[in-house]
Amino acid sequence: VHVERFWPQAEVMTSASATVGHGGFGTTMLSLVAGVPLAVIPLFALDQHYNAAAVTRRGAGVTVDGVTHPSQFPPVNLLPAIADAVPILVDLSQA
Repeated sequence: VHVERFWPQAEVMTSASATVGHGGFGTTMLSLVAGVPLAVIPLFALDQHYNAAAVTRRGAGVTVDGVTHPSQFPPVNLLPAIADAVPILVDLSQA
């Protein structure tokens, strides 16, 4: 696992094993094009929830539900949900 505040998505996506994101269009599409499974954590915008559902429905990743605005939900609280998603993402990446 490697976490950064910023990373050049297009340059590193092809070497990623999985992506964790909020379901925004850019990261979601780059992950899908690169064939990288996603753990989508929709936060506030309707399109994030739609994208998360579409990713899960198509078998391209999983949705981590029940998250409120990040200011009300510290990122450390996401770790158990992401840990639960990792085995699914590993299976998807090996498919």
